[in-house]
Amino acid sequence: MLKNSLYAFTSSIVRFTSNGILLLLLAREWGPTTFGEFILPYIIANVLGLVVDYGFNLHLVKDISKVQHKILSLTFLALY
Repeated sequence: MLKNSLYAFTSSIVRFTSNGILLLLLAREWGPTTFGEFILPYIIANVLGLVVDYGFNLHLVKDISKVQHKILSLTFLALY
């Protein structure tokens, strides 16, 4: 369990760091006006993605851990 938590923590840190570095590089390259035109829809899409995704991963993982041989059918059921 500790090993899996460490992997999840490391994955999150790498994802957040790479996103931050990429956004800094884009801001430096594009300048304030172009970056502002990009970042507003980007933020709106991320917020909508968080609302849609909230709890989906946890629910699916919990269901799959109970019945491992039905992974494909549980995934399709969760998507539709």
